[in-house]
Amino acid sequence: MTASDGRVFPLWLWGLWALTLGSCQGVDTGRPEPGPEQRLEDNLLAKAPSPRIPVAAWLGPELRRGMPPAEAESRASVRYLGLDVSPAEAAPGQTLTLTHYWQVLAPLAGWKLFVHLGGPGNLGFLNADHIPVGGNHPVDRWLPGQLVRDEHRVTLPASFRQPELLVHVGLWREQGGRMKIVGPQDGEDRLLAARIPVRGVPVPPPLPRLVAVRATGPIQADGELDEPVWKLAPPSAPFVAPGNGAALPWSTRVQAAWDDQALYLAFDCPDTDVWGAFTRRDEPLWTQEAVEAFLDADGDGQEYIELQASPRGVVFDSYLPGHRRNQDDWNAELRVGVKVRGTLDARGDQDQGWRVELAVPWQDAQGRSPDPLRTPPLPGDVWRANFFRLDANQGEPPRAGAWSPPLVGDFHALPRFGQLVFQITPRE
Repeated sequence: MTASDGRVFPLWLWGLWALTLGSCQGVDTGRPEPGPEQRLEDNLLAKAPSPRIPVAAWLGPELRRGMPPAEAESRASVRYLGLDVSPAEAAPGQTLTLTHYWQVLAPLAGWKLFVHLGGPGNLGFLNADHIPVGGNHPVDRWLPGQLVRDEHRVTLPASFRQPELLVHVGLWREQGGRMKIVGPQDGEDRLLAARIPVRGVPVPPPLPRLVAVRATGPIQADGELDEPVWKLAPPSAPFVAPGNGAALPWSTRVQAAWDDQALYLAFDCPDTDVWGAFTRRDEPLWTQEAVEAFLDADGDGQEYIELQASPRGVVFDSYLPGHRRNQDDWNAELRVGVKVRGTLDARGDQDQGWRVELAVPWQDAQGRSPDPLRTPPLPGDVWRANFFRLDANQGEPPRAGAWSPPLVGDFHALPRFGQLVFQITPRE
């Protein structure tokens, strides 16, 4: 199913949208609604407003990221002035009134409005697209010089569990994608209009930190973990339940090390039934037994890479320029070593577990991102990352463990990635 701004969303998001959007007809005052002409007149302002949340942002098809504001204003088609929010805090199950203010600078033929709401990383996404001014003033009828006030209402679902609600707005057209923005945005030409606190949502657990220790000698990615650095690299806390952070009756830990060539990750996976049927690269390892590493090397919450390895040493790797936008044709020069404590694929015996060691060359850490990445990192540099383990013992339901629990049904929850901290070798 395709959204009105041209993006494809899962069907369950569209069901949520249909159930949760409030009326776009403004606040219910108990009086009869004004006619279209009166409503339009009331929302074309004679002087510039003073929004409670002012925003300095310009939109135009010829703008580019990093353009100075003075140049952006001279080339923009429209300026976003800001937003009023009532009430000032959101709450699950309650309705918000959002009032946007726009200054029109040039004709906008073919353009339409979109409004997206959700928690960090698009968690709890709500599509609030609508025709402005209660359907009475489409964007392609806006005229240069107009000051447009657009008021609409959105109801948060009772199940919304994000600590803040982000309001993204922008303009799009069928053949041109989204209009470019100079101002606060998410890197996908969605203007960040506001961050609204949400009452009644439990504070999530803190993000974990994992120290990657610099090696002073060579590391062989063989799963043995017999190099001195692995005695110095602190192991993570045991992985926890992804949905709520609860302790698990089975344990998985990860360690990290680095040198001038690569980042090294070592997973220890106790397991009574070690197996894996996949034999080819990029098969769906996550449906059987695997470890997973997600690396956001510049920590911007946008581009990242996904790496997986099975007990057979089979690899899945993917570059993602945005949330869940997998490019599985990308291949890293990943080196993988596995040590099985037991018998691989002997489903009837009792195994002890398996260890897997990944060597991620620095040139692959940023995937296909065009932005330069400082590699090797300097001591003190911090990346964002998350790690998971999938397990499927014979006769038992599949289970998963997380280093940093995403707290939602999405391992790609970027705001819940923990911190990977690079450090020099500590004293023995």
